[in-house]
Amino acid sequence: MFRRIVMTALAAGVLAGIFMWGLQMITTTPLIMHAEMVENGGGMAMDQHSHDDADAGADGHSHD
Repeated sequence: MFRRIVMTALAAGVLAGIFMWGLQMITTTPLIMHAEMVENGGGMAMDQHSHDDADAGADGHSHD
């Protein structure tokens, strides 16, 4: 009886592991690959755009 419980738990663990591996391959791996591409300069980098907001507050604001 103990052997049957252990084998059932082992089979459930293997099936859960296979399911989670497949789910990760479908969802997480493409996200990581895209992040690597952006990190290596293959995609649109965050610093490719500019903001002119740095001195926008200084022009319209003064203290007397």
